[in-house]
This record gives sequence, structure tokens and C-alpha cells, in this order.
Amino acid sequence: APQTGLVARWGLNECSGTTVNGSAGTLVDGTVTGAGYAWISGAPFDLVIDLPPDVPTLDHPVDDATGVALSPALRVDVSDPEAGPLTVTYYGRPKPAQSGGADFTLVGLPDTQYYTSLAGGSVTFNAQTQWIVDNRVARNVAYVAHYGDIVESGDNGGDPAQWLVADGAMDRLDDPVGTGLPEGIPFGMTVGNHDQSPNGDAAGTTTFYNQYFGESRFGGRSYYGGHYGANNDNHFDLFSASGLDFIVLHMEYDTAPDAPVLAWADSLLAHYGTRHGIVVVHSLIGTGNPGTWSAQGTAVYNALRDRPNLFLMLCGHVAGEGQRVDTFEGHTVYTLLADYQSRANGGDGWLRLMEFSPANNEIRVRTY
Repeated sequence: APQTGLVARWGLNECSGTTVNGSAGTLVDGTVTGAGYAWISGAPFDLVIDLPPDVPTLDHPVDDATGVALSPALRVDVSDPEAGPLTVTYYGRPKPAQSGGADFTLVGLPDTQYYTSLAGGSVTFNAQTQWIVDNRVARNVAYVAHYGDIVESGDNGGDPAQWLVADGAMDRLDDPVGTGLPEGIPFGMTVGNHDQSPNGDAAGTTTFYNQYFGESRFGGRSYYGGHYGANNDNHFDLFSASGLDFIVLHMEYDTAPDAPVLAWADSLLAHYGTRHGIVVVHSLIGTGNPGTWSAQGTAVYNALRDRPNLFLMLCGHVAGEGQRVDTFEGHTVYTLLADYQSRANGGDGWLRLMEFSPANNEIRVRTY
């Protein structure tokens, strides 16, 4: 029995190996060394040694994880040297009280390519952005995301006419007087296949895109986070509304995304793990419910799905509307498609309103 002053006691009941385990209340293990020894059966004491299990490794959710969805998958790696049954207990911090902040709106602008290229289209594009400005306070507009295909003809042989239309329309969101905000309404522009030259070539040029919507336009604004590589084709923004913090990643159209770009996006979601993650890519899914992944959609989702703060992905490109819901390791990602370019007049001015209601833990999606 354990007793005061006992330094170590070895019963030598292991019958194999070189490790002998301390017992009688001691934790000092010993090692059999040298040659000329052998274990024999029939140990003198009927002592059952209960070795402790190995140190467990927590796989999911990771320690100090944030943004973990309800009913997450719990997974730990642990084993017992004697293959005995184990009971694993998980400990978590209570979820903070749900934010009761005011409702706010994220506006989606899909495929404006015909508004910039067809006669009269600029009137529609300007009407859209002016409506956003006019309704900023009433709808508490926090951010505007353009889904790509800003123009129809990319660098257009050196003619910036289409980009001037886009620049003029988006200027309304920049205007501190019209919006009542020193930096205007935060917004981000996504590179679509029609914004590239040649069309759909991620290795081609985006000269006018970067001239009108590059770092020179957004640099220095508090919501602009930065970009990948030498230009603004892949960039991110940071904004907050009603006590919630967000990161928005805009990734250029690329049917075979470069691994370094995906790694960049993954690292940002990890670095800003306390922010709710939104990804905007021109092409992610097709129409219907569930919409089928595009090649780029598959690559982006597979690269980022393990980030528990990613919850929403937005896209255009395919005329119509679609959605899908995917759950990975207990957290859910919603992907929404909206593209109205095939409607009359290049889209008739339709846009997306995503009304966030923190107090109700829901997002109401409307086409307006």
C-alpha cells in the first residue's frame, strides 16, 4: 500500500519489455538494462497495473477556436496502452449572448457588363448605385460587393470607355457628401472573365481594372485590407456592423486557381479568425438548388472549407439564380448565385439585398 517516505516500488509484473512501472502510490518508472535477464511467468503478486492513457491530441475544434457552428463535430486522438475503454470530456467556453445590434444590409451588384457596354446602360448602373446611396441610412447599408464582369470587353483594345461608365457609377458610393460618410460606403470589385484580356485568361491583363479599381483607388481607406501579388486582382476588405466584424475576400476569375492564391486566402481567414468570412468570386456555382460547383468553386471551397469563420460565398457569371448549402466539420457555408444580365436591358437594374439581422441570427435575401 502507499506509505509516507516510499520513493519507489516496482512489482516487476510486466512480463515483457524493458519498462517497469512504479506502484504503491509512486510514479517513478524504471528501465531494465544490461544483458542476461529474462522474464518468467508466475509473478508473485496479483497486481493489476493501470497505465495512464497517452496524452490526447485535440483535432477539432482546435483549442481557442472561434466562430464554431452549432453542433460541431468533436474529434480527439487518444489511446490506452492496455486498450481499455476511455471516456473523453470536452470543455468549452459559454457562447456570448447573441448580439442585439441593429439590422444592416450587404448589397450585391452582379454582372454589370451590359450596363457599361450597351447604349443607355449607364443610366441603369447609375440608378443602382444612386439607390444604394439614397437608401444607405434607411437600410443601414454596410458594404457593397460587385460580383465581377464589371465591363464587357476587358482592356478593350486600349479604349477605356466602358470603364469610365463603371468608374462614374461607383463614384457615387465614394462621394462623402452624398453618402454622409468620410470614406463613402465601403465596397469591393471582383475581377470577372470579361474584365480580363483575353476574355477568361487569368494570366492575361487587367490593366484598366487596376487603373480604375486598383490599390491607387482604395489604398489608405480604413476598410481596405490589401492585395495579393503585384496588383489588385485578388484583394480583401474589412468592415464592421452592429458589433460584428467581417473580412471579404475578392478573388479573380480563374478556372484553375493558383495554389499560392488559395493559400493566401486561407491564411487571411486564419489570421482574421475572429471575423466572419465572406468570399466573392465571379464563378462558383450554377443555377438551381443545389447549384453545381464550377471548377473554380470546387477549388475555392475545398481550400477554405476548414476555416470555421467562413460562412458565405457570393458569385455571378451564370445567368439566373442558384444556391447551395455545404457543411464541413460542423460548420456551414452558404453559396449564393445571382446574375440578371440575360434579362431585358442587360439586367433591368436588378440587384441583391442581404439583410443581416443579428438579433434573430438570420440573413434575409431579396432580389430588388
